[in-house]
Amino acid sequence: VDAPADDQAVAVEAVPDDSIRPERPLHRGLFCFQGNILPAVQVQEVCSMAETIKFYKAPGARPPEKKSSHAAAFDVCAHLPPDTNLKIGAGQRFAVPTGLYFAIPEGFFLSVRPRSGLALNHGVTCLNTPGTIDSDYRGELKIILVNHSDQDFIIENGDRIAQILLEKEVPVEWEAAKTAEELGITDRGAGGFGSTGLA
Repeated sequence: VDAPADDQAVAVEAVPDDSIRPERPLHRGLFCFQGNILPAVQVQEVCSMAETIKFYKAPGARPPEKKSSHAAAFDVCAHLPPDTNLKIGAGQRFAVPTGLYFAIPEGFFLSVRPRSGLALNHGVTCLNTPGTIDSDYRGELKIILVNHSDQDFIIENGDRIAQILLEKEVPVEWEAAKTAEELGITDRGAGGFGSTGLA
């Protein structure tokens, strides 16, 4: 998507990984950080650095925003034509447009998560949870909502419908084992699907 001249950027806090965490405390107020001895205050500043994500919002769309100072995720809103709403019938699903397009930095991805209020009060949630937005995707962010209730659910333009969270990609190299026994033995073994019980 070619963003026009009024494209914007938003600072999103990245999930810290081991590469930016203090390695060990030396004594009160000092940490060993990536081989260097730094004051705790300086380490805290490094660990709280924010990633900047460039994004474009279509005319009338609302940017991602936090509704409280310590919220981890950013709310995203429905972007519908003026004076219209969207009805998701009982048991139905729909990809709701947000009017938002992102240039996610390489090595990161956005995860899409439901809003707890919609789930508890209306039975409406994200169908694929969490959804994953890869760094090379440049299309519009659409939220796949499903209505698990027995009543129609109405979405108005600008309603907050989901949350997005910036997460760090962990590089993985897969090593194939020749036998299942090479994977090792644990107390749990192959137990799954409720094998540990409820209590």
